[in-house]
Amino acid sequence: MIGKKIKPTWAALILAENKVKTKIKTKTKTKTKINHGKGHPPKKTARLFVSSSSSSSASSWYIYFIQTTAQTSYTGITTNPARRLAQHRGKQKGGAKYLKAHQVAAMILLLPLPDRVLAAQMEWQLKKLSHAQKQKLAQILGRHSKKYLQQWKIQSFS
Repeated sequence: MIGKKIKPTWAALILAENKVKTKIKTKTKTKTKINHGKGHPPKKTARLFVSSSSSSSASSWYIYFIQTTAQTSYTGITTNPARRLAQHRGKQKGGAKYLKAHQVAAMILLLPLPDRVLAAQMEWQLKKLSHAQKQKLAQILGRHSKKYLQQWKIQSFS
């Protein structure tokens, strides 16, 4: 799968599951476009490359799923998962409006991503999934997620 272009969807994450140590890289390419006097700069498009690698890069962004006591799920991105979970639980200022009305049970998935742009794109794709698809994805990628949940000292149920 080295160098193969795929969209950042849940299918990409499942493909990544088959590679134990997967590194996600983004590459931007400038499209040449005639501006027709409007003064807009050329657009940049992000492409996702999945490659196998034995080294892991330091990640500054994470995507997460939170399970509520009402068995609903919430998807988000953060740079500090422990702080964000405390915000969602009401222990710190901040947090999502949705989770103020739905009590947080546990963070069930936590995966690193190399930058904010890719994290936001992945979050947008994952928010489109149904609850059942999110649960299946969390189940498939759970063993990769456990390492990061332990690293941030976040308790999760399995």
